[in-house]
Amino acid sequence: MTGEFHFLLAQSLHNGGLDRQAALRHYAAAMAAGYDRYWTLAGRARLRRELGQRWPAARDYLLAALARPWSREAPCLLRQAGSVLFQRRWPVPPSAEWLAARERLWAMFNAGDMRGVVALAQTLPPDACPNGELDFVLAQSLHNAAIDLPGALRHYDRALARGCTRRWAWAERARLRRDLGQRWPAARDFVLATLARPWSREAPRLLRQAASVLLRPIWLLLRNRSPAVTDRSLGP
Repeated sequence: MTGEFHFLLAQSLHNGGLDRQAALRHYAAAMAAGYDRYWTLAGRARLRRELGQRWPAARDYLLAALARPWSREAPCLLRQAGSVLFQRRWPVPPSAEWLAARERLWAMFNAGDMRGVVALAQTLPPDACPNGELDFVLAQSLHNAAIDLPGALRHYDRALARGCTRRWAWAERARLRRDLGQRWPAARDFVLATLARPWSREAPRLLRQAASVLLRPIWLLLRNRSPAVTDRSLGP
């Protein structure tokens, strides 16, 4: 069997929640067969993190970053290595219920079926996904469909507390807070999302969003100046 075959089999076993120990063996076999080190190390690091293997996971993240130090993902992989080593409490592995429902949830979300996502997510145990991904997709669905905005805010908070991808969680929470009229918290989240990946193409747009949130009241004040006052200033 080729290294590519071992890699694809490892990914399928891993992402499908079928047999993580077998997936680990196939990642090792893909490495031994000389398959692409970057992708194999990054995939194995994610698996080892889910299995609670802190030091091996951090080492694989670091080696993946060194395999392509020029790539845009290299800083993200280095942060993942630091996160694995310095987080206060190691999360428990995701539940079988979450692994079985994950692909279906994201397919429904990408198809625009927000209410379907909410209905399916609410059938899962609250702690089914310890890394915050379930809270993130549920928050986005509650927000985008305007089902429960305060509930969406609580799920964004939980997603961040559980270590979900901070850039996306901050950016989406900022958008929600803007919709709720929370100017300063929204601007802060836009800035934090920018600082999470300052090299990304989205960073300037996020900074403009932060400035827009803060300056909008001044713009509205100028736009809504009383015509009567303007007329009097011009004289009889």
